[in-house]
Amino acid sequence: MTLYEALKELVEVVEQAIENGDWKVDGACDPDMALFSAKQVLNDNESLFEDFYEHIPESEDSL
Repeated sequence: MTLYEALKELVEVVEQAIENGDWKVDGACDPDMALFSAKQVLNDNESLFEDFYEHIPESEDSL
């Protein structure tokens, strides 16, 4: 799984949890800005995530 895919899945899971009532959103824990920022990163940087992921070693043995 790439970083892009992980962030996309996280956004989807959080939105679904809020929609289903599993995550009660109140003033103390409002994820709107974090979700907005994550979506902006996803929209603007899919290729950046892919390029970054290509440079991460697959295992400690390859270091």
